[in-house]
Amino acid sequence: MAQAKIEGLLTQWKEKSGKLELTSDQETKIKQWFADCVEKLKQRKEGARKVIGDLKTAVDGGDDKAAEENLQKLREGLRQHDQGREKALDEFDQILKPNQRARIVLFAVSEAKAKGQSVEHLLDSILSGVAE
Repeated sequence: MAQAKIEGLLTQWKEKSGKLELTSDQETKIKQWFADCVEKLKQRKEGARKVIGDLKTAVDGGDDKAAEENLQKLREGLRQHDQGREKALDEFDQILKPNQRARIVLFAVSEAKAKGQSVEHLLDSILSGVAE
């Protein structure tokens, strides 16, 4: 399912971003980049669900120490998520030329605005959409 969404997104980028001109090597690398990012995002979500479950158990049991430990795990997870996002963007930057990246960003921003969506977490929303 994710592979079909990745293919669809690439097709949309090529058709609507104007003169994107991806090489076959770039397409291959972008597809792998997406697949890797989606897998990492799924793992983070699974970890967060577990910590939230553990947090609920701690709160329901009145265990302040366990609640604090789980809150710290959540905070660390957010830090790792932010670092992962930065690393993913660095990898994306290595695959595409600046003009290609700019065309994709401008297209994505215009699409988000047309839908009344925030552009702050554009990468997260794209990856979440692919991961579903």
